Amino acid sequence: MTLADTLTMANILRLIVALVFFAGPGFAIVYVLGLRDRFDRTCAIILAYGLSLAFWPVLLAWLELLHVRLGSWTAYAILALGWGIAWVYRARTTPWVETRPVASSPSPRIVFWALVAVTVGTGLWALRGAVTGLGSDSYHHTLIAQLMLDGGGLPEDYAPYAPLATFRYHYGFHAWVAAVAWLTGMEPRLLVPFLGELLLGFCALSTGFLAEAVTRSRIASLIAAGITGLVSVFPAFYINWGRYPQMAGLALAPIFLGVMWIWKDEGVRGRFIPVLGVLAAGIALTHYRVTLMTAVGAAIIIVTEVLLRKKTDRWKTVPGIVKISGLALLLGGPWLWHVARSWNEGFPVAFGSSGPTFFSLDRLGQNALAFPTNAALVGITIAALLAGAVLRNIAILEMAVWAASLVALSGPRFAWLHMDTVTVVMSLYFPASIAIAVAAVEVGRRRHGRFRLLTWLAAAAAFVPLGIGAYGHATIVEPGAGYVTQEDMAAMAWIRENIPRDALFMVNTSRFGFNDRYVISIDAGYWLPLLAGRQTVTAPMVYPAERGATPDFLDRLVAVDRLNGELTSPQAIGLLEQIGATHVYVGKRGGLINVEALLSSPHFVREYSADSVYVFRIAYSDVP
Repeated sequence: MTLADTLTMANILRLIVALVFFAGPGFAIVYVLGLRDRFDRTCAIILAYGLSLAFWPVLLAWLELLHVRLGSWTAYAILALGWGIAWVYRARTTPWVETRPVASSPSPRIVFWALVAVTVGTGLWALRGAVTGLGSDSYHHTLIAQLMLDGGGLPEDYAPYAPLATFRYHYGFHAWVAAVAWLTGMEPRLLVPFLGELLLGFCALSTGFLAEAVTRSRIASLIAAGITGLVSVFPAFYINWGRYPQMAGLALAPIFLGVMWIWKDEGVRGRFIPVLGVLAAGIALTHYRVTLMTAVGAAIIIVTEVLLRKKTDRWKTVPGIVKISGLALLLGGPWLWHVARSWNEGFPVAFGSSGPTFFSLDRLGQNALAFPTNAALVGITIAALLAGAVLRNIAILEMAVWAASLVALSGPRFAWLHMDTVTVVMSLYFPASIAIAVAAVEVGRRRHGRFRLLTWLAAAAAFVPLGIGAYGHATIVEPGAGYVTQEDMAAMAWIRENIPRDALFMVNTSRFGFNDRYVISIDAGYWLPLLAGRQTVTAPMVYPAERGATPDFLDRLVAVDRLNGELTSPQAIGLLEQIGATHVYVGKRGGLINVEALLSSPHFVREYSADSVYVFRIAYSDVP
């Protein structure tokens, strides 16, 4: 079943109900803190959903500490409680009829939501034929969500799917997937790519939230959302690799920075501190590198604020920053304890260090580097930065300093920060979108006729990159990005029915160029533990951050990878027997394993073949 097949009317209704329920805790926080009067409906929705995305992984960490497990009914109850609290506080504090004055025409909001809808729609169209998430990362994201469903909360390790004795990976995105799976009954295999595309739309929403916080202009939010969702190659291109946690972190970061901007502009009012603490903890549990990026951005904003204030007011933000940091540490404390407890579990994974190509932009691939809107976006960003310098706009200059700082901190010299250049460059759409939106609004506010003419020309010209970007995003999926095909799904069903559960499969492997001990599978064989319930010689690619269940699992994986797909030699047969491999799987996507050699060897007995998918049984002692 493909993503398009699963989006039946019944499932769409289930998803809508689940997504509405999920926002309950965020709306509760908004109403309890009395923040609803500060935002219009659109910004309140963005803030509330961001708070829910941040709250849920925090909740799971505390429930694990308390040994409380979740299921469908308990998940519904918790989220319904959030809506109940929001309902009570709204009834007590605000009328049911909206009385807040409208700041401006509703037209920008209509266009804003239309851009977000087109963003999500083009992304889903691009993924309509997918049967799982794409790329190398989607497997472990789906697996982690399944582990949460299996155990009713955070797992202790990756059993029974992989020989990893710890679980220390950031899990905010996976917690959201698990929650929606509990609420809908849908399987993570298809929820991961679907919710990933919704995240793309939420990235556009949250970037617009920050732009509006900085400028107090709905036009700015519209511009930032359009650039993020439809013009920039990132974050849309993430779907080819399955980098959904990074997208989730980058969806939360603008909300955090936007609330921080409002907080420091409105006299560091205390009611924003719990919001910032929850968001900070949520970002930290969602993506570690994005946490560091956000911290750098927040530091630049606060330092600038301190320098620009009068001497008597200069340090007013410091107590608030201490409170926000303390609350974030408190909320994330159970996860820190979880990680600390796992420090001596299992066995260390001798992964080694990555080479200089780890920091090379060539890792992005030609399709991303040559995306048709790249040149236009770079040119517009440079123009925005120049406008910021001419107009002496602090926000634009902060975005420039932030981007430059991230690039500097992501090079080989600062490799100990684990923030590589590739990850940073994929995230620069965020400060670029804000700089462009702020520059456009500032230029538009100038009364001089030249500025007005320039504004109208820029608005007319914006339709060109929007149109090109929308088409590019609708066709953004790279050929071969999907590891699993419908033909592989048929083979998985056959394996579940016909292959012993204790089987161990040899599969196509591949090593990353920057580290020859970083080995994964590159076809549907990678997904066998999850989709067919059978072990393979590989492990989820998160293993450098974990500890092994056996002392030699990585050495064995590296050894079989160095066979380079040639499995019929006496040395290869001996190695496969030594590690206990019983079968070989070759997926539709294929790889280094030479199928013709296996077909002609007496050591490999073909048990399944259809549409270029093969399953072989390895014969050892019964072959002379």
